[in-house]
Amino acid sequence: NATETTFFSTETDNENPLVFELVPQQTSAFNTSDLIEIAANATDNIAVDYIYANITYPNTTIEKIILNPVTGDKYNNSFAIPRLLGQYNITYYANDTSSNVNSTETTYFNAEDSRLPEVFDLVPIAASVEIPLTTIEISANVTDNYFVDIVYANITYPNTTSLIVALSQIGSTD
Repeated sequence: NATETTFFSTETDNENPLVFELVPQQTSAFNTSDLIEIAANATDNIAVDYIYANITYPNTTIEKIILNPVTGDKYNNSFAIPRLLGQYNITYYANDTSSNVNSTETTYFNAEDSRLPEVFDLVPIAASVEIPLTTIEISANVTDNYFVDIVYANITYPNTTSLIVALSQIGSTD
């Protein structure tokens, strides 16, 4: 009978993955409804298993976004900013194949409404001639990436006096 003995050693991995080059940059500002990149680079002494980001909305709702490998050490995904103004905090989580987790990297961005509403299909058409003492329609289509609150029409008479009229909404609420 022969006896064979084999010796081997195992090394315990206690190192957390490194997370760096966070996107978006801290203090960035975007408009509501923008589609933005959420990304980070992650490395590990053995191997990165997965990486995700928790996005905390201004109203404290938390959304988990899985970041997918892109090229090299970069992981990313897209995020559509909802119609909620304020600061969005992002915490990145990187897990390696030994279950070590780095959850120390954070950034934030602000969602704002800096786009002007779009106004089109004005009635009456500019420079049109109307019959005196008749009722005319005054209207416009108005859209916005956030919300349309109030729409006014400024009517200027031939004698240069003016009247501001609040228009009523008909149709969609967007």
